[in-house]
Amino acid sequence: MNALSSKVFNRFNATYITLEKAPSNGCSIVLVNEIGRYSSSTEVHVKTPWSCEAVILAHPNERVLVSFKDLYIPNCDHKIEMRDLLTGRSQAVCGKHAFVSWTSDSNQVAITFDRSDSRTSVLFEYEFLLRSRNESMHQQYFHRYGS
Repeated sequence: MNALSSKVFNRFNATYITLEKAPSNGCSIVLVNEIGRYSSSTEVHVKTPWSCEAVILAHPNERVLVSFKDLYIPNCDHKIEMRDLLTGRSQAVCGKHAFVSWTSDSNQVAITFDRSDSRTSVLFEYEFLLRSRNESMHQQYFHRYGS
């Protein structure tokens, strides 16, 4: 094999999506542990309207399961949103709920909510789930967006 063919055979294409940095305020965080918990009540009391964001980053072969243990979003004009950062699939919820569960398609999730109402309460646990061997994020992405 000559040097030219070696270079051709060692090339690859990479596709990537950049993640926005979570807002730097008292209620935003990036979570990377395999299991964890987030509670808005443990954050600094918010006196000004803030948009809070929890970004959860799992390994590439994993999904994220989010289980809300307590969820109270009193203003339905400002719903909480769970969003898969790679596929764009999202779900928005408001009101009072004792249990809401959501599983991502990919390994990157953002959960955003507004803290302008002091009654807002968000408590969730999360864990990483292994994606099955026959389920490829690459396949899911290109099925949705094309080549």
